[in-house]
Amino acid sequence: MAKPARRRETIHSRAIYRYHPVFADAKFTVRYRDDEQHEPATLEGGDVHVIGNGAVLVGMGERTTPMAVELVSSRLFETGQATSVIAVELPTSHATMHLDTLVPMVDRAPLVVYPYLDRHLRSWTVTPGDEPGQVRLAHSRSLREAVAAALGIDASELTVLSTDEDIRAAEREQWDDGTNYLAVAPGVVYGYERDVPTNTMLRRHRIEVVTVTGSALGRGRGGPRCMTCPIEPDA
Repeated sequence: MAKPARRRETIHSRAIYRYHPVFADAKFTVRYRDDEQHEPATLEGGDVHVIGNGAVLVGMGERTTPMAVELVSSRLFETGQATSVIAVELPTSHATMHLDTLVPMVDRAPLVVYPYLDRHLRSWTVTPGDEPGQVRLAHSRSLREAVAAALGIDASELTVLSTDEDIRAAEREQWDDGTNYLAVAPGVVYGYERDVPTNTMLRRHRIEVVTVTGSALGRGRGGPRCMTCPIEPDA
């Protein structure tokens, strides 16, 4: 974790997985060990987005560093969990601290994007190198093309959804995690009920939004995806 206040989270998780009788004797594929010294290669889950077809989208901004992207990419390739990683450079700002507050997927191809996010963000596609543990980097012409290529579709098939509102309204909604959605099935997402403009826009595009009363949850920052920890694929 990038901030000292959050490093206790990984200590708690490690203790549970090592010593709780439900997990202690199980075998897990560990992709990024938190008991190893990675600093300054910090990595946070809100920047990691599994988008399908063997591809992972990772944001590099306030919390996740390029070094961490290379490390976790090599681990994902070694374990066969991914075939490509797209690293996208995010603004270094607390308001845009994680990828999942800016560019979540809500269906097999559509993305929801904060309306005033720079559409020309720099990105790189990471693929396995020639030797084990090595990675290969290729600068992407555009993030949209890189994501479409990773999904195995044409760029014209990748739908980008945004609200049509002025910058003050958009910033206010963004601060309340207006584009942080948890997709539980293609075209079905959980979102905060207070983010009315974005929820309405999604419904107009035939995305089912299950609203959550989140005034208490969001006080410490975080949207529905931030607050969710899946423990079973079909739970």
